[in-house]
Amino acid sequence: MLDAPLLVLVDLETTEAAPTGPSLELLTAARALTGGDVVALALQPLGETASEALAGAGATRLLSADLGEAAHLPATAADAVVAAVGTVQPAAVLVVSDYRGKELAGRAAVVLGSACVSDVTALEAAGTELRASKLVLSGSWSTTAGVGSGDGAPIIAVRPGIAEVAAAEGASLTAEPLEVPVSADAAAVRLVSREATSVASGPVLSEARTVVVGGRGVDGDFDLV
Repeated sequence: MLDAPLLVLVDLETTEAAPTGPSLELLTAARALTGGDVVALALQPLGETASEALAGAGATRLLSADLGEAAHLPATAADAVVAAVGTVQPAAVLVVSDYRGKELAGRAAVVLGSACVSDVTALEAAGTELRASKLVLSGSWSTTAGVGSGDGAPIIAVRPGIAEVAAAEGASLTAEPLEVPVSADAAAVRLVSREATSVASGPVLSEARTVVVGGRGVDGDFDLV
């Protein structure tokens, strides 16, 4: 188990400013990896209920930066991660491995001069480093990389489903304001519009821990599957 803190970027549901399921999973996974602080980084203001949910999932500290709509831009979010790393000095930074998380992870790693691993499906602590596992080549190989902090905190983008969210109740965390110097590159991009599109009914497959599929081979009889 690591002694140093871990920093977790928290994504919020746009409708209720509540932390997403994958973000809570990351906090739960981080809690099992370190004996130090688990620091949640929120890029929009959080209410008391959301703060309690973060604490219940494993967060011990909360950094808060009010970036408004710019929080959804990978470059601006990367600037926030860089600022938070300077404040916390974590062993690693965990972000959700989605379209935004992978882009901001790469950008933040370049700025910090550190490592970056994306689409990670499992994490474990080994001495002073993290072991990050992922599937490659269409799932035909499973690889594990040892990621040490070195001169900068590595950015690890983790796919949803890494952990069962802890069910514990936590006290509301006191948000610590974080000043984020926005780089010229990030400031040159603005969010013109953002709209959630309608999706098919049922669970969100990208966040499912296990997906079972069947095709023509079952001839419509999914009892076999």
